[in-house]
Order: sequence, then structure tokens, then C-alpha cells
Amino acid sequence: IKLGNFTEEAEVHFSTSSNSFSKMINLRMLLICNLQLPEGLEYLSNELRLLEWHGYPLRSLPSNFQPDKIVELNMRYSCIEQMWCGIKVRFF
Repeated sequence: IKLGNFTEEAEVHFSTSSNSFSKMINLRMLLICNLQLPEGLEYLSNELRLLEWHGYPLRSLPSNFQPDKIVELNMRYSCIEQMWCGIKVRFF
């Protein structure tokens, strides 16, 4: 999925709800630019290989996100301070 305007020419901002991605369990690639999340973000697919989110507005990713399959992570111009809140336990 590609959301937003990736050109440098125009500053366009979109907004969505916290559970917008909750039914996208098999999502592999997500490219977003300037998407606002006034309610926060509850879910990102653990199947994501590419996550590119220019201007990510939150300080961390959802705590239930397991980025084990991520190949590329690009969070340019984001507000991220830590990857997620809490402790990640990995089960094999």
C-alpha cells in the first residue's frame, strides 16, 4: 500500500483511525508519507518486509508489532523515540 504524497513539492497531510491497518494481516509493503494518527496506532502486520513512513507522528511503534521479517525500515522525519514500548519477548 502506498499512501500520501511522496514528492517534495506539496505538503499534504492525511489522517486515519488507530485501527486502520487491523484487517491487513498479510500486508508485506507499506509506504506512507505524512499520515496523521490522532488516536494512535493499534496494529501493524507482522508480515511487513518494507515499512517506509515519512513523518511517522508517534513516539513508538505498536507494542504488538513483531518486526522479525522487516528487510527495510525507513522512518525519515518521524517523531519516533523508541521502536516500541515495553519488553519484546521472542518465541521460537
